[in-house]
Amino acid sequence: YLYNELRWMIVSTIREIERIRQQSTADNNNTDYDALLKTNQKHSAKIIKAIENNIRKHLISAQISTSLITDTGYAQSACLNLVAAAKKLFIQNEGMEDPQNGVNQDQIEMAEILQES
Repeated sequence: YLYNELRWMIVSTIREIERIRQQSTADNNNTDYDALLKTNQKHSAKIIKAIENNIRKHLISAQISTSLITDTGYAQSACLNLVAAAKKLFIQNEGMEDPQNGVNQDQIEMAEILQES
């Protein structure tokens, strides 16, 4: 059931990102995404505690617990990356009107860096 918790953490992150994107204003987005990150951290901590309890009760082996802990880290990292990508794509930055403009801005900055070197 712990692997299902990891799957749920990723799925719920994606769903929450979509909810934030649909319902929030540009001003609220950043705090909404920060709250989502905190929720994910709490969920990861809950999963780690469950793993520890299962180890103490000898319900899972050392190999399985190591795998679960590693996979929890991967799931947490995936969620962090999803939220970071959403913030970059969906929060309007200064001077950017849409995500495509952001790509153009990144290309301009890269050209300036290459010119300097």
